[in-house]
Parts: sequence; C-alpha cells; structure tokens
Amino acid sequence: MTNLGDFLQRLPSIGSSGTTNSQTNGGGGASCTDIRNLGQSRVLVLIDGKRTSLNGASACVDLNTIPVQQIASIEILKDGGSELYGADAVSGVINIKLRHDLTTGNITIKGGVTGQGDNLTGQISGYKGWNFDHDKGNITVFGSYMSQGGVLQRNRSWAANAQTNNPTSSSGVLHGSSITGDGLFYGNNTGNAYSGNGSNGVTDYNGQRYQYGQAQSLENALQNSTMSVDAHYAVNRHFDFYMNSRYSHKTSNYYMAPEPIAGSPTTILLPTNYPGNTTGEPLQVYKRMMEWGNVASKRRLIPGQVWLVSKAISSGTGSTMYPTLTA
Repeated sequence: MTNLGDFLQRLPSIGSSGTTNSQTNGGGGASCTDIRNLGQSRVLVLIDGKRTSLNGASACVDLNTIPVQQIASIEILKDGGSELYGADAVSGVINIKLRHDLTTGNITIKGGVTGQGDNLTGQISGYKGWNFDHDKGNITVFGSYMSQGGVLQRNRSWAANAQTNNPTSSSGVLHGSSITGDGLFYGNNTGNAYSGNGSNGVTDYNGQRYQYGQAQSLENALQNSTMSVDAHYAVNRHFDFYMNSRYSHKTSNYYMAPEPIAGSPTTILLPTNYPGNTTGEPLQVYKRMMEWGNVASKRRLIPGQVWLVSKAISSGTGSTMYPTLTA
C-alpha cells in the first residue's frame, strides 16, 4: 500500500462518499476521506493538530500528498468535533501525527503488481534526522517518490461491459449506452428510432450499443513526489520554536469514453433535406464523438505549506496556535 487514502478506506468508520483513487469521473486524482458517509466537506483533517491546505480542485485534504513513511500514528475522532473545531468537523476529526525527533536515517524501496499483471506500483522513500546544540534542536528531512500504473476497465471481466439497467427488468440485461459512434436518431414528428449506418445514412433501429467500459479507466494512474522538512528548537524552558514545510508534486492520469451529444443544452436537428436523411422527417441527433478519440485527463497539483509555530510555556503548561486533538 503506497498511499494513505487507500489505507483509511479499509477502516469501518470511513464512508464511501469521499473521493478515492478508483474514482475516475471527476475525482481529479485526489484522495479525500469522509466519516460515516456524511461527505468529505464535513470531516476535518489535521496534521499534528493543525489545519492544512486543501486541494484546490476538490476542496479537501488530498491524502495522496502525505507520505506514509512520515506518519507516526493517526487519531480518529468519530463522534463529531464541531464544538471545538467548527462546522467543518461535524462528522469527526482525523489527526495525522508525523514523526519528529529522528536521529537515524532510512531508505525504503518497494513495489507491487496485481494478479492480472497491471497497476504496477513502486515507491522509494527516505529520511534523515539530526540533533544539534546539545540536543536542544532537531532537523528531520523526508522525501519520497511514488508511481502507480492504474487499471483500465476493459482489463477486468466484471467491469469491461458496464450494465446499465436492473437485471430483473422485463427487457433483459442491457450493457453499455444506446448512443454509439454511428449515432442514434429519433424522428421529430413520429418519434421512431433510427440507427446510423456508418456511411452518413440511417436505417431502422438495430439495437446497437456502445460498450464504454472498454475505453475508460477503473483506477487512476498516479505519480507523486513529496519532500518535507521538520525542525524545532527549544530556546529555553519557556519558549519553543517549531517549523514544518511540506511540498508535493502530483500528476494523475485517467481515461474516459468519448463524450456523447445528447440534446443538451440544445437539441440538434437534421432537416428533412439533409444528405443521408431518407426518413422524410427531421431527426433529433444523439451521437458519440468517436472522431475526437477518448477523453484523457492529466492533472498536476503542486501544494506546499509551511508552518511556523511558537510555543510559550508558563507554569508547566503549554499553549499552541491550534488546539491539539484528543481522542
């Protein structure tokens, strides 16, 4: 497992309404979690008890940008935390606690492949920490690179031909879409259905369907590079200085079937005298734009964040900029 989002998805308290790496239609390659299916905008994700930057496209904390090797533990408050953290913590709070005060170094290399021989994954990560000034301060540097090949829907027998109706329907099981590359046409006067014949003409409707599952992704392809610097220094017993900087460069790719023209926002009509229209009436056009090929999406996201936090200590108690989470 190479990313935090896939790990959290296995927990029973995590809902299914968030954005996952298998969501290829509108997910933008982000991985955002939720609690009890109340929505990803109603769960607050903290890092070391502090708010972090959101993914600009999905308006959530992208868990793909947090390297798993840097995580010490995760606290999940499942009973709601709006009274302490505000309205964005209605369903709960997830606090990701990072590793600090490291004085060792480590390099990890791992890879994997599915049983079908696809979705090649690989990751190389490392860290090194140093103490200085008689152990009053520490600097730790993390870095990682992760690659995930993705999965095409046609490479899974259960997903290759998408079923589009209730299997108990009297009309039988239907797979794919009635809007094909040759076109589906309806008579504007009679409502009769016609199919394109592939030669700029029409015939009576032949039941032909387009299997869009053959042309789109089942799981995103990802590349993610991250670097993080964590430092703190105890000036004296009353004052601590803490800094954390995180940088991530993520690229996600996925494919979808060609878009159809389906009468929205304006119905396209072929007039009666249009070449190839032998029906004697105007035709409403429903056609999949195969000429332009599959829809390919490639997104790059470069989030970065720097925290500068001072902690003043008085009479043995501490206070920080934000309240820390207690489970």
